[in-house]
Amino acid sequence: MIGELLIAMGQVNDSGPAISQMKKITRSLQYGAMELRTDTVQTLFGTIRRVVRDLCKQLGKAVLLETRGEDLEIDRNLIEKLEEPLVHLVRNSIDHGIEDAEIRTSRGKHSQGTITLSAERRGNSIVISVSDDGGGLNRERIVAKAVERGLVRPEAAESLTDAQVHSLIFASGFSTSETVSQVSGRGVGMEIVKAVVTNNRGRIETESAPGAGTTFRLIFPLSTAIIDGMIVRSMQNLFIFPISAVVESLKVTPSMISTVNGSIEVCDLRGEVVLLLRLDEILGMRRREEAPFMIGVVVENSDRRKFMILVDEVIAKREVVIKSLGNRFKKMRGVTSGTVLGGGKIGLVVDVDQLVDLSLLEARG
Repeated sequence: MIGELLIAMGQVNDSGPAISQMKKITRSLQYGAMELRTDTVQTLFGTIRRVVRDLCKQLGKAVLLETRGEDLEIDRNLIEKLEEPLVHLVRNSIDHGIEDAEIRTSRGKHSQGTITLSAERRGNSIVISVSDDGGGLNRERIVAKAVERGLVRPEAAESLTDAQVHSLIFASGFSTSETVSQVSGRGVGMEIVKAVVTNNRGRIETESAPGAGTTFRLIFPLSTAIIDGMIVRSMQNLFIFPISAVVESLKVTPSMISTVNGSIEVCDLRGEVVLLLRLDEILGMRRREEAPFMIGVVVENSDRRKFMILVDEVIAKREVVIKSLGNRFKKMRGVTSGTVLGGGKIGLVVDVDQLVDLSLLEARG
């Protein structure tokens, strides 16, 4: 209801003393509600710290838990749902990832293993990471087990990318462990992790290097109901970029744009070459005529890489109340939610990571 109130107040054009006072009260209500809805991840990390301590005693391993970003505030509901998947990931890191002290010493590592648990906000996403400095994922063992279970055809095993191999560990009942213990080996833990992340509109990224360790990133869209956004126009449509993902905006002329490999456009941003994306083309909007100049919105994705997205106009920076687009549009990529702007116009909140992925898919196609 506070969101509805903010939308209604945004459509009031009068600037009299009474209206100003009402806007001030509305803003105070908004901040009070957000404090009730969000909490820091410090409590969640405290639970994981106890899990690490108990498992180290049980398995006889020495592991140091480092935490970062404990002050990050996220939705309380997400905090509650994250506890189980994080426990499974940490258990796997200690049991399978971190080697025994003798093995670590023989490999030139410190006898004590390290697990790093971090939380941060990247653009319009919340990223929770679990990293260890263990032995890394064993590609050969994972592929062999997948072939044995019929998940992968033997002739296709060699051509699998690292990302495809890493995704196999989340399959139902999949486990490379030869024995089942009280800690792991049943093949259900990673399946639970994937189910929880998927049910909360998130995704999992996995990085692993032999002998150097493994990192799991759980990436969730920002679920906060109110965000700071930059409202832009592309043709007749309005879009909102989360301010946290925007670096700058500037006028772009055709002379600033170059084409490489026949179809990939780049822009010279004060000596830095930045990949150029056209918002209208990515989202399938047909432009009737080319404008003499456009506005480039320089954004950063979750990997801190810069991209320039071309739009027709930057309208304003404003707090917007984001609303779900419903089940009918839940599979739509590039857009996460919508909002009602002044005058009843509809604006779509874009997902920078998905826009980049869609553009790269088009370039490959």
